[in-house]
Amino acid sequence: MSNKLYFFINILVFWVAVTAVTAILVPANGRIFSLIAGGAILGTTALIVEPLIKFFKFPVNLWSIILFSGVINFGFFYFLSLGFLPEILIIKTGSFGVELAPVTVTPIKLVDKTSTVALITGIVTLLQLLGRKLVNS
Repeated sequence: MSNKLYFFINILVFWVAVTAVTAILVPANGRIFSLIAGGAILGTTALIVEPLIKFFKFPVNLWSIILFSGVINFGFFYFLSLGFLPEILIIKTGSFGVELAPVTVTPIKLVDKTSTVALITGIVTLLQLLGRKLVNS
């Protein structure tokens, strides 16, 4: 797998996932820098998943990648939800829903920060799996 390409795909994954959820606020004064910096941190953490799986002698398959990626992503977004890096993003309560031309996704109400973190973790993990499949093919 090309680590550089997967790293840049993770920056795009972060960008797409953060802009899709209205409960996540990116500071307006450094919006592009914040998205690239957050994506770079996410990309770096995503690159350690496969070596971590091999270190613990687990088989490198879809389920172990989902498990490790999900736990690492949840930890990353939970850390951000505690407000340690407010210059990258701020996680609050809100909703998730999109309206594309022919398709409308009914908004999901996010009542607390943990549900927001769980939703963004699921979105990011699925997009990372698609990115991993794209890089490996």
